Amino acid sequence: MRFGILQRYPNLRRLSERASAYSAICRPFTLLGAFLSGFSLDIAFSRMQTGSFNIFHAIPLGLTLAFLQAGGQVMNQSLAEEVEIDKLNGKTYRPTVDGRITLRQAQITSIILYLSGILLAFSLSSAYGLFSMLITFFAI
Repeated sequence: MRFGILQRYPNLRRLSERASAYSAICRPFTLLGAFLSGFSLDIAFSRMQTGSFNIFHAIPLGLTLAFLQAGGQVMNQSLAEEVEIDKLNGKTYRPTVDGRITLRQAQITSIILYLSGILLAFSLSSAYGLFSMLITFFAI
């Protein structure tokens, strides 16, 4: 018995083939969880400390975690060993497995996503930026 997604994300077929491939390699459903975690934790801790919250701080923090999550997802799928494992496990719908995105393109995309998350974190505060760099360092 197999669990999980066994085919391409069906709603992404409406996008162009390249946009669909880049969207699928980020695994969009996992990004929602990362965004909501950062967003809700920022609101909760802000309310505990000050009694109010700033939506313009919570959204970028959620996006920071989503970018870092996407970078990790793409980095995982840009490794040749992982592509071989995905082939053996029948995950031929993944963009690096079926050849829609090369491993080099996936690695570059991963770096861009990681850097976007880190820069966004630094725009919030240096502490968030340093923590994001630490997360990225241990993720790679």
